[in-house]
Amino acid sequence: MTAAASAQRGKRVALAILLPAVFLLGWELLGRNDLLVEGLIPTPTRVLQAWWVWIFGAGGLSLNPYSGTWAANLWFSLERVGEGYLLAIVLGVPVGVLIGWSRLAARPVQVYWLDTDHDGILHPPVVNQLAASLRPLLDEHYAAQSRRSERK
Repeated sequence: MTAAASAQRGKRVALAILLPAVFLLGWELLGRNDLLVEGLIPTPTRVLQAWWVWIFGAGGLSLNPYSGTWAANLWFSLERVGEGYLLAIVLGVPVGVLIGWSRLAARPVQVYWLDTDHDGILHPPVVNQLAASLRPLLDEHYAAQSRRSERK
C-alpha cells in the first residue's frame, strides 16, 4: 500500500470514529443544557443507564418492572425462534420430500415460470401478467421517446 493510500485510509478511519463521537457529544450537550425535551429525547448517558438497569438490574429495591429482565427476554426470544425453526423443519422437510417424490403432490404448488419476453429470463406468473398489462404503455412511452430524440 502506498503512503497516499495509507493516509487516505487513515482519514476514513478517523472520520468513521470522529463523526459519531461528535454527534453523540453534541446530543449530550444539547440534553444537558435543556435544549431537548427530556421525556421525548433522552441524552445518550440516560439511554446507557437505562440499558444497564435493563441488563443487570438497578440493585437494591427497584420499582422498575424491566430491571434486570434482559437475559430472560433474550432467552424467551431465542426459544420462540428455535421453536419456529423446529416447526418449519418438522413440517417443511416431509412436505418437501413428498413434493419431490410425487407429481400429484407437486401439482398444487407448481409455479410455471415462463420466458414471455424471449430474453432467456424466466419470470413467475405474476410478473408475466404485470408485464403483459404494462407492455402497451411501455411501447407507447418508448415510441414517444424515440420520436422526441429523432426531432433533435
